[in-house]
Amino acid sequence: METGFSTKVIPKKTSIAQFILSEIQEALPFFDNALYAKIATEYGVAIAEGKKLNTDHFVRHTDQKIAALAIELCSSPYEYSENWQKMWDIRLQTQPMPDENEQQDAMQALYRFLLRKYQKMSEENLKQIKSFQADGDEDSLIKHLHVQSMLAEQRNKIATKLNTVIL
Repeated sequence: METGFSTKVIPKKTSIAQFILSEIQEALPFFDNALYAKIATEYGVAIAEGKKLNTDHFVRHTDQKIAALAIELCSSPYEYSENWQKMWDIRLQTQPMPDENEQQDAMQALYRFLLRKYQKMSEENLKQIKSFQADGDEDSLIKHLHVQSMLAEQRNKIATKLNTVIL
């Protein structure tokens, strides 16, 4: 799963959803939540077929679990009131307006997701390393040590991009 994120920007004719789905494609088998993986896969297939899915597609989905999740994710007890700007000419003070910040937010979310996936893969690989070490399987041990090194390198690149310290 090569991120190459140092030069990544969302291309002009690419939606944020298309970009994120293309970046997480390799991580789909590692999703902790099968329902999320199913939704991401369905959305990816639709994009590949040139279809545009919107919120209604998932809210009215035939799979009740997907519909319930879509409704839950679309509902928020917090909302930015446009009246602050329209009536009082008050804008957000510490960050850009949501519609001015969506690409940066998407990239941050993508990198945080990838960071968690690399951390989880690293933890699972470490368990295998310990098992191979205990069994005396040196060939597998060496192979997984190389994998661990690559996982740590990718994890650290993402953490640096996010200004996050990994212990």
